[in-house]
Amino acid sequence: MTFSDVVKAIKSLSTDEKQEIQLLLKQYLCEERREEIHTNLKSALFEQQKGELKFSSNINELRQLARGIIVEVSFSASFKRAFKKRIKGNVDLEARFWEKLEQ
Repeated sequence: MTFSDVVKAIKSLSTDEKQEIQLLLKQYLCEERREEIHTNLKSALFEQQKGELKFSSNINELRQLARGIIVEVSFSASFKRAFKKRIKGNVDLEARFWEKLEQ
């Protein structure tokens, strides 16, 4: 079943059924986020136990620490669709987008 099929199926449901799906999706998203937070917490605790975490309130020290961090960016499916629709293929916009992202 494709995404389009799911959307069509949802459109054909009653208002009550659509509201139930909305509630379920909110719950699923909350559960996924909780799991992500829990995973990140376990990872941070492990790093702390290994002495890999560094804390500071000194802005210069924080800037120096930040320079050594590789930032991982993940885009949502809706962002990816919007990017393909509006930016991809437009060389100037793509270049500006990636330039801003790398700052």
